Amino acid sequence: MWQTQELETITKQRLIKERGEAEGEEKFALYLTARKKLLEDVLEEIKAAEPALTDHGPKHIANVLQNAQRLLGDGVEDLSSTELYCLILSILFHDVGNIFGRNGHQLNIGEVYNHVRQPDASHRQEQLVLLQIVGAHCGEAPDKTRDTLRFLESSHLDGLPVNLRDIAAILRFADELAEGIQRTSLFMERIHRYPAKCDIYHQYARITQVLIDKGAERIALTYHPTIEVNREGVLQNDAALREILQFTYRRIQKLNEERKYNKHYCRYLDPFKQVSAVFEFWANGQPRGLGLRPLVLTDLVIPGDVQKEIPAYDPSYAIDEVITRLRRALSEGRERPTT
Repeated sequence: MWQTQELETITKQRLIKERGEAEGEEKFALYLTARKKLLEDVLEEIKAAEPALTDHGPKHIANVLQNAQRLLGDGVEDLSSTELYCLILSILFHDVGNIFGRNGHQLNIGEVYNHVRQPDASHRQEQLVLLQIVGAHCGEAPDKTRDTLRFLESSHLDGLPVNLRDIAAILRFADELAEGIQRTSLFMERIHRYPAKCDIYHQYARITQVLIDKGAERIALTYHPTIEVNREGVLQNDAALREILQFTYRRIQKLNEERKYNKHYCRYLDPFKQVSAVFEFWANGQPRGLGLRPLVLTDLVIPGDVQKEIPAYDPSYAIDEVITRLRRALSEGRERPTT
């Protein structure tokens, strides 16, 4: 059952306000038709086509809509109703190409679009706008770099202008931030039904919490890794811990790169000046504080610097140091007298 998202409601209201009730309702009805057909025929089937992927179905679409609204905040008033319509429609369609396979999925939405809309001239401009926006949310640009937003230009729909770069950047960053436990199945993990090569992505989704904190000008991440310990409370399988930490560090750096990249092209993302990350380790159902300060990645660039690894921001996050602190915390927990 689909729950209407706030950004959908805002878009409908704005369409009616700017176009009049009859035309605004008619335009939003086109979105509702697309949503209904995708929910019924496509989005739930992506899991069958690509069972190893983290979720790309209705829950993911709802999350990306929520993220886009939180990224915009009051800036939603500066987008036209037509641009808002293009934004929510592109969010609906951005992952449907996965039904044909993961590789190049951002380019493979044409057949799905034709299923949703009758393939006639009346919808060709909408399809063109959608293909351009969705095609830039990941993958390669025409020059074989990953600078996909650079090649987008202003376009139009229904005789009204649409800033493709703004819409594509908001979609791209909202999608990047769509991580969390809603994207995986703990049951499937427990019975080992995900391929080994994909398991780390599901582990990452399970431990990740994301806060879009526009007031504090940051994206705040909290990670909740579960530590394997034996009956005596001693750390086991530190190789698994190293693997998830290394993967998480790479994801933090990637998210920070996406933050800086997308806001370069989109003024609505200017307020987000940093990514912060906090790690809360758990063992036997209890948090194990390690005394780590929040990790903060900002826009600061010092001339001559090269891309820094996570421990360069704070040596306490060197993986050997994290494991040493964790062993100490577990040892102190064993030595604490019981009452």
